[in-house]
Amino acid sequence: MTTDRTRLTSAARLWAAHNYPYLASALFALRILPGEPGLEMSVDTNWRVYVDSNSLAEVPTDRVGFQLVHLTGHLLRDHAQRAAHIGVSEDDISHWVAAADAEINDDLQDMLRLPPDAVTPNDLNCPDGKFAEEYYEYGSESSQKFRDCGTGAHGHERSWNQEAPNDANKDEGVNVREAEILRRQVASDIVEHHRQVGQIPEGLLRWATMTLDHKVDWRTELGSMLRRGLSETMGAVDYSNSRISRRISISPEIVLPSLRRRVPSIALVLDTSASMTDRMLGLAVTEIKGLLGGVGIQNDAIRVISCDAAAEEAQMVRNVDDLLLKGGGGTDLRVGIGNATKLLPRPELIIVVTDGGTPWPEERLQGIEMFALLIGDNPPQPPNWIHCVRAKGES
Repeated sequence: MTTDRTRLTSAARLWAAHNYPYLASALFALRILPGEPGLEMSVDTNWRVYVDSNSLAEVPTDRVGFQLVHLTGHLLRDHAQRAAHIGVSEDDISHWVAAADAEINDDLQDMLRLPPDAVTPNDLNCPDGKFAEEYYEYGSESSQKFRDCGTGAHGHERSWNQEAPNDANKDEGVNVREAEILRRQVASDIVEHHRQVGQIPEGLLRWATMTLDHKVDWRTELGSMLRRGLSETMGAVDYSNSRISRRISISPEIVLPSLRRRVPSIALVLDTSASMTDRMLGLAVTEIKGLLGGVGIQNDAIRVISCDAAAEEAQMVRNVDDLLLKGGGGTDLRVGIGNATKLLPRPELIIVVTDGGTPWPEERLQGIEMFALLIGDNPPQPPNWIHCVRAKGES
């Protein structure tokens, strides 16, 4: 059976490398191992592909090659880490994998005909050219049969995964450092292929450029981060007498409270020290307010505190043009953060926009989630309990 598996995957790997030569470095880094009976192919985070030869016995070589390319796409785009970043649970795996599949297949369909069961953005009722996080957030459930692409696609361990490579078995997989080297090598090969030959899918070229430039689409990442934080607070419900329960007919003598979804209170703390620019602060506030408005957070739930070494009074900003940015001196955002915690109602989310050159609170704030949008090149890292997004090169 090992011989069958090796022969099958070797031919498929050659097919894949011929059709996608810029992926060759990644394709030939894959380790092929025996897999779960009944599951054709899956991949773990150490670049090991688990293959059930019996399930693939009647599958054409080009179809197996496509699956290798597809699984490699999960690894190159680091879908396992991205799933962990937005908190994909075991129950949400099928929806996340469909979203991640759509991100990959959206690019592959420009080159070759996809298998009939391949998930595309259209299957999720979404436009092309988006990120997996966007398909996951806004896409409908896929009508295609769920196929577990493995830990390398969603980050959750599977029983058939072998032990992670270490010094004793370092040849049995790719470690984190090697994976980053492979990603950069493939990104370089994609850019070079585009320069010499062309015919690179737009989404794949975008990924390669971002990888080589070390740039992140901070708007997408910020949106994912805020939605995750908001879901934790908005998901909570409480009883309220402001609306009468629909069950009042059961007991007309008693006014029953109804369940009401809470809208979290939010504070923005803006670094207005001399190192910050009005342009980036305005852009950041526009993006943040747009993202919050998109999930139903109205302007009266958002208060803005500008701060350098001292903090101004909180402003209720309905339009970015009305934002009064005061400051221009040194930086100690602890003052602004401290003032934010004293607001009534007390905020449940504090979003800090800064270039990072500030002291931070030493301990996690009780009952408050804190996010930081870090602006500029190589900003200092805040404490690890603060969720961070970096907006590089837009100051």
